[in-house]
Amino acid sequence: MAGPIILIFGAGPNIGRSVTELFISKGYRVALVSRRPQTSSESENADVWRFQRDLSNPETVPDVFKQLEAKWGIPNVVIYNGVSRTVLNGDDPLGSFSYDQLDHDLTVNVKSVVQAAHFAVEGFKKLPSSTKKTFIYTGNKLSVMSLPMVLYFGICKSGISHMIWDCNIAYRKDGFRFYFVDERREDGNPVMEHVSGTAAAETYLKLAENSEQQRWHYTFVHGKGYLDFEAQDLQNALKNQVGI
Repeated sequence: MAGPIILIFGAGPNIGRSVTELFISKGYRVALVSRRPQTSSESENADVWRFQRDLSNPETVPDVFKQLEAKWGIPNVVIYNGVSRTVLNGDDPLGSFSYDQLDHDLTVNVKSVVQAAHFAVEGFKKLPSSTKKTFIYTGNKLSVMSLPMVLYFGICKSGISHMIWDCNIAYRKDGFRFYFVDERREDGNPVMEHVSGTAAAETYLKLAENSEQQRWHYTFVHGKGYLDFEAQDLQNALKNQVGI
């Protein structure tokens, strides 16, 4: 029988490459979605299929799911790693407001994510009950912290965090698992641009292969795995709220 299928939206050279290599080694077929064209090595590998697509195009997500199901089948693991981040003036983030840029960021970071979750769930419903079904979103600390210079990005991360929370509750009865995965430093601070593709891949595989739902807001540290920063995050948020 053909192996399990993982679909990765936003398959870049860091997390995308690491996830591809690790999951292939575990018997998965890997479908990748990015703006980059397929490489020669990918085209020679029967277990890798790259879709050259732009996640700001509303037709991308449904088209990928449709083509993938027709050729390979239904993915039982879907990862959304796509991102669009606009950097603003941290002292006046609304001073240079652009509706077009906000709409672009919302499309890539929210609308396409919700679409991907929708089609993932529709596919999960068709798979055997014994199949492990997992949706993973690459999050960060912005859902629980303030950083005005990336206001749009924070709005998006917070919104998808809420979606993952709601889906975790709604589909728990069906065995569909949802995760907002958030890599941190050991002190609980965000890793920012120093994201570890290797650590992310190991974490995603662990979550995809686990029979039980773990904490939906899954905070982890490279080399240490899951660490609970909930109390620390709440304390920091309260301090920020009262201006301490």
